[in-house]
Amino acid sequence: MRRTPLVWVLLSALTISGLLSGSVLAASQMFPVKKGSKGVSAYLIKPTEGMAETAAGWKLITSRSYGNSALADECLTPQAKDAVCTTTSYALPQSDYVVSVLMRGQGQARLKGSAEWTAMKSPAANSYTWIEIGTVKDATEVVVEVAATGGRFFYGGILAEGQVLPIIPVDRMLERIKAGGPATVVLLGDSVTENSGGKGGGASSFEKGNPGLMLSLLQQLSGGEVGYLSHREPPAWRGVNRKEEPGKLPQIEIGGKSVYDARQELDGSKKVHLINLGKGGAASDWGWSRMSDTIIEYDYFDTKLEKAERLNTIRHGMARYKPDLVFVNFGTNDVNGVHGNWTVEDYMFHMKVLATNIQHRFGAAVVLSTPHKWTSGVHLYPHRQPRMVLALREYCRATGLAMADVYNEYAADESDGIHPRDAGHKHIADAYAKALQGQPSEPRTKARITAADLQDNGDGTVTDVKSGLMWMKEAGASKEAIAADKVAELVAAVNAEKKLGHADWRLPTRDELLGLVDPMESNPALPRGHPFTSVKEWYQSSDGSWGVDMPSGVAYTGKGAGREVHVWLVRSAKE
Repeated sequence: MRRTPLVWVLLSALTISGLLSGSVLAASQMFPVKKGSKGVSAYLIKPTEGMAETAAGWKLITSRSYGNSALADECLTPQAKDAVCTTTSYALPQSDYVVSVLMRGQGQARLKGSAEWTAMKSPAANSYTWIEIGTVKDATEVVVEVAATGGRFFYGGILAEGQVLPIIPVDRMLERIKAGGPATVVLLGDSVTENSGGKGGGASSFEKGNPGLMLSLLQQLSGGEVGYLSHREPPAWRGVNRKEEPGKLPQIEIGGKSVYDARQELDGSKKVHLINLGKGGAASDWGWSRMSDTIIEYDYFDTKLEKAERLNTIRHGMARYKPDLVFVNFGTNDVNGVHGNWTVEDYMFHMKVLATNIQHRFGAAVVLSTPHKWTSGVHLYPHRQPRMVLALREYCRATGLAMADVYNEYAADESDGIHPRDAGHKHIADAYAKALQGQPSEPRTKARITAADLQDNGDGTVTDVKSGLMWMKEAGASKEAIAADKVAELVAAVNAEKKLGHADWRLPTRDELLGLVDPMESNPALPRGHPFTSVKEWYQSSDGSWGVDMPSGVAYTGKGAGREVHVWLVRSAKE
């Protein structure tokens, strides 16, 4: 029997009514990141887990109108100052667990059996936060006592971060698909996943987008027709201009409120299904808004309505469809400025929690996908994406989780924006197909040179004997990054000085920088055994705002690329 961890409590009519009456809606119900994440697994445990009934002196709340945590389809709040409740986890894999409590306000908690309480206080009165309270050794369950200390306090559940992550094999699901089902595959992600016929931020037609290509693959593997559902296109909504005529969309009454009805059921005549749960603008924390049986959220078409008149949309989430295999593809919006203060650690925390709990909750195999190689457009944080990719690859190697390396399918100099074109969608589908069928992903860019081609001249220069280019051995004309508009001035000063005996140093082109790259290496992506020293993270090229990120060896352009840059100078060795 599958147990139900924290976030997947099914929404009843009462809960939905609470959602509609609350001032905080799904769009702001962000999943709180835990700084200093530990371990490879992260199990979510609801606050009432292990309770036969709500603990004495506590009130159970099932509305999201009380805070900003997407975890909390339920929380507990004390009705008495000395109220204590005990949460006992479901069965966990045997491991050491770092235990944290999700809370807002002020209270205290301890591991059962501990003499010391951990005082807890959230940074903001209306924001949930994780508070670490200790570690249990070699455990198969976690038991936590939580107490009120006066004032407003909300307890949202437990996070148990362990060293063991049981993996549900993808090949088992492939066998089921090849046998003609039953099997349900879910695509969970942002607008790149959503695509849906090129609408809502999609750049390709349905047939050439990654959902359409995946549908074709599943039909080929299963030998039959595959059912397809997309939240972008409920059948009853087709032909309606949603922005101009939202009143023509189907609506239902829930708790005295009108709600747009976008719920869709699986076609019972099909044995294999593909469910597109992509959502434009989503980041990795947002994955939780698709996990419940039922979802209430604003939709994009109602922006012309006055705030007081806006209606929510009700949809079915992942729990309703009981997935067997889930492809998780986030990352694009984690680096584009929507969450500008996010780090790689934040992104990896959310991916770890999604991977752990999708497997635990649904018994579904998980494929974690690197994002597409977004190298142009409004790219505010160009270096964060490749670091995210490297971290996700390492996590999948460490755990044995299947990975669709979309990023690897792109060439190093292949330009794509926030929404991939046809070729980019093909790369995504190819990576998904390889992960599903257990095939390796090889970099599309091959190294042009080896360390043996880089001749150390013993005078502070290195010559690439294949291209005839001479590089500064110390890979930086300045110790620190400089403003892009100061680059020409720096180059002129270096040549006036005749640094290293030459007066014809210049910025390299993008292709010359990429010519040094070995895609099989990282941090930096230069040939193993190269002679260069002081290699920086980012180098400006002579091609406008283009430059190369050296930890990954990828070319980038965009607003962020030209603010502060490093300069690595080159000249022709034949001159």
